[in-house]
Amino acid sequence: MEGYTNSDAKIQRVLIFTLHSQQALHVIRALSSVGIKCYVVGHDRFAMHLFSKHCHVGFFTKRKFLEEGDDQFFQKVNSFVRKKKIDVLIGTDGDTTRMLIKCRNQLKGARVYPGPDLNLFDKLHDKWNFAELLNQFNLPQPEYQLISKVEDFDLKKLGFPVLLKPLIGAGSIGIQKIDNFSAFKSAIQELKNKNRLPILAQEYIDGQDIDYNVLSEDGNIIAWSIQQRINSQKGLIRYLVNEDVAAICRELIQRSKYTGVGHIDLRIDDKDGRVKFIEFNPRFWGSLDYSTAMGLNFPYLGIQIFTKQSIIPSLPVVGDCPYLPISLAALVRKITGRGISIKQGSLKKWAQYLWADPLPELIEDIRRRFRKT
Repeated sequence: MEGYTNSDAKIQRVLIFTLHSQQALHVIRALSSVGIKCYVVGHDRFAMHLFSKHCHVGFFTKRKFLEEGDDQFFQKVNSFVRKKKIDVLIGTDGDTTRMLIKCRNQLKGARVYPGPDLNLFDKLHDKWNFAELLNQFNLPQPEYQLISKVEDFDLKKLGFPVLLKPLIGAGSIGIQKIDNFSAFKSAIQELKNKNRLPILAQEYIDGQDIDYNVLSEDGNIIAWSIQQRINSQKGLIRYLVNEDVAAICRELIQRSKYTGVGHIDLRIDDKDGRVKFIEFNPRFWGSLDYSTAMGLNFPYLGIQIFTKQSIIPSLPVVGDCPYLPISLAALVRKITGRGISIKQGSLKKWAQYLWADPLPELIEDIRRRFRKT
């Protein structure tokens, strides 16, 4: 991987668009930690990221404008960009990222964060289109089918159990594991009643989840890491090197000429040990804060593509990153001297950075407790 040289003007201010407050908070903290001022456009006036001392309110708008845009909305964005001298526009989730890519020509005065063209974004973001792309590239994946009605299911190709997945979605929402044909028929009928067809049927793979995080430009990989959640230890993510995962992900990124950040879900098949692609998220991901804690600041590295500041690619981070909780219980433990003891340099520094900005998580914890009562 080659670095970038010849520093240009420094990026000082960004405008973040979000429909996912937690991911917005991850991006805000990552960029604020290197001195970048973060303004945010959202639809929820009580979103948790608004309680961060690093968050500066841009303006509020309707959800549909964050998803699809609108001429009046773009005028407001462009006016804000001029007024605040914004350098870069950033989406934090699938909807806002797609909106910025789709409408980049209507946005004036600031650059849109690096990303693929709309055609490639949709191929990767849609689970059926992604499966078809993998098939085109002859890359490993589970068996799959597009299901619009019960009769589409081919028992010879897909047995049970099988996973039913919405074509567009995040956070495992709407995914069902189906164990037999009777349950399959019931599930398809229910989805039909809710107008949620077609849906992807994907072979269920017994095995281990493993994920690949990446930042690339035109297929050239700038930064990457491989991670696994360690279920035996709550919240722990292990960063490791797996040559099989790295090789097939590198091939996908290079052949698709992907630009931007991305998070790829894969699974190691217990039957034969092969690594298989599951999903591609062409956006920031839910565990982004772990990468930042380990010293790999993906949001900032992406911005450096514009500035041509020196990006010195290095070996991916390796090691364990514990869950760094901020909650009422964690606050009590910290005050009483029973908090998590962290000695590793970058982790210790990041933990201190989080505890200097505790309000978003503490307020969200209080909300959760009230919702339970």
